Amino acid sequence: MKRLNEGFFNATILVIVFTLLGRALGFVREQIIAGYYGTSLTADVFVTAFTLPQYISNIFGGVITIAFIPLFLEKKNEKSNELASNFSLDFFFLLLKILIVYAIIAVASSSWIIDKMFFASSSATFYIYFLMIPVTLFMTLSLFFSAYLNAQKSFIVPTLSPLVMSVFFIFGVIIFPININSLVWSSLISAFIALAFIVIYSKRAGFNYNRTSGFEKKDYKNISTIAFPMAVGSIFLQSTTVIDKFFAKQLPEGSIAALNYAFKLTQLPSGIFATAISTLIFPTLAVLASQKNEKGAFLILNKGIRLTLFITLPAIIILLLFSKSITELLFERGAFNSAATQITSNAVVIYSIGILGTSLTMLISRYFYARKNTWIPVSTNVGATLLNVLFSFILVERMGYLGLATSYSISVSLNFVALAAIYGIKQRKFISVSNFKDYSKIVVSSCLTYTLFSLVLKLNKMDLNTLLLFILIIMVCVVYFVLCRVMKTEESIKVTLKLSEFIKRSSQKVLSN
Repeated sequence: MKRLNEGFFNATILVIVFTLLGRALGFVREQIIAGYYGTSLTADVFVTAFTLPQYISNIFGGVITIAFIPLFLEKKNEKSNELASNFSLDFFFLLLKILIVYAIIAVASSSWIIDKMFFASSSATFYIYFLMIPVTLFMTLSLFFSAYLNAQKSFIVPTLSPLVMSVFFIFGVIIFPININSLVWSSLISAFIALAFIVIYSKRAGFNYNRTSGFEKKDYKNISTIAFPMAVGSIFLQSTTVIDKFFAKQLPEGSIAALNYAFKLTQLPSGIFATAISTLIFPTLAVLASQKNEKGAFLILNKGIRLTLFITLPAIIILLLFSKSITELLFERGAFNSAATQITSNAVVIYSIGILGTSLTMLISRYFYARKNTWIPVSTNVGATLLNVLFSFILVERMGYLGLATSYSISVSLNFVALAAIYGIKQRKFISVSNFKDYSKIVVSSCLTYTLFSLVLKLNKMDLNTLLLFILIIMVCVVYFVLCRVMKTEESIKVTLKLSEFIKRSSQKVLSN
């Protein structure tokens, strides 16, 4: 178990590092868009247009990952690699057929969708909309090959694929003229190159295009049993972005772009840390579920929850304390002025409240998906989406664009509470007081850190330049880590040991030279 803990911790750190690089470059992409277009109408149109491929690929991506990985590993572990290889190719062809049907529906319903999503219908919006359809297909296929590689315990290349897409998108925006076509064509080209990149590595990992026996009847049944409820839940969950666009149509110009920038910024912690950890634990949870090893699944998920809390909470503290300074540093240039900074930073604070709920929901839902109990997280997702709509109706009129951010944070937090309660009931025989002590140590350390620096900032009202901002962020991390170490959290002890080993090895190399 000690070796498993060590391997899990090391693998998690490695995946987090590469995910961080990809997300950081993705965020540079957002900065460049903000610099060129700010919160203008062009930015609003592109954000609205790109909502469709994001929405559809996120739905397909969730369904693919949850349906493919457990069934692939089941065939690989219980039968043979050849059957697993055939299953992966059959699944790929099934996905292609579904995507073709989607493309036909997207074209046929283009007038209705454009009328509902865009501010105005014109030949330009139709042009943009149609170009986004292949972007959706490329992004979805990339997610399938990511799931295939994850099932093979290959986690690095899937984390590099978004990085490749961001690199070529940025390159396209820079070399193309400054207009909406530049953004659209950059999206299309970069999505295709990212797909080609991951296809090449999937081929090297054993994906075979030459042999297939076709799905058996039970394969379709197994896939539909998992995929259908997952698709329903994903549609509702991903509808959040569409709901925001619907309500934001009645808000002042720039509201959509401001919410988009704030949402992207606050999704970095969950997108980097929770995604990396849930990606790593899901194949293991699927294997343990097939072995009916409930205790093993509980131990793995418990480690994932603790590590997520340990890494995510300081990120939330930093966003809450320095929202305006961070927004100014990252975005305020070119067309993105001080007014845009203010409205975006306000949304950052509200969205930050929902980060923990989003992150922990991502982890706990993997337990149910691994056990093929997809209806449980699906039901909570549907409930959360309906609550989001209800709160949006109530709050947008009173709070404007911040009402949308508030509705989102409340709904995702309640989603986590509901899912955690169900998980706690199912795993009650393994839950002990020590588990809550482990969680509380991390939470108390973060609360003390936030309180301390909040008081410091109130007593010393200062303008934060870039250097001072970085110093304060480092101080927040150091104080938080010291408090965790005083509380003797397992994660802080492991980090201390890793640092000690690194210093020892470095010293030995210096002395030997």
